Amino acid sequence: MGEVVFMHPIPEMLGHVFNLYNTSKLAGLILLCKTKDGNFECLWTDDLSYLERLGLLEACKDAMNQAAANG
Repeated sequence: MGEVVFMHPIPEMLGHVFNLYNTSKLAGLILLCKTKDGNFECLWTDDLSYLERLGLLEACKDAMNQAAANG
């Protein structure tokens, strides 16, 4: 599994992703957002296969579960 990075605030997180893109380290991206009006946005790049998208979602769920379990 890859590196788990927790970041706040939003500009810091976007800056991290932008840095990965600028250094050609970004192979694909899934972005899940909750807007202030309560809606959700789900976006992904077309260079990820269906299985890669599912794998990334599962890896993220696992990381969140581990973080919650460790307090």
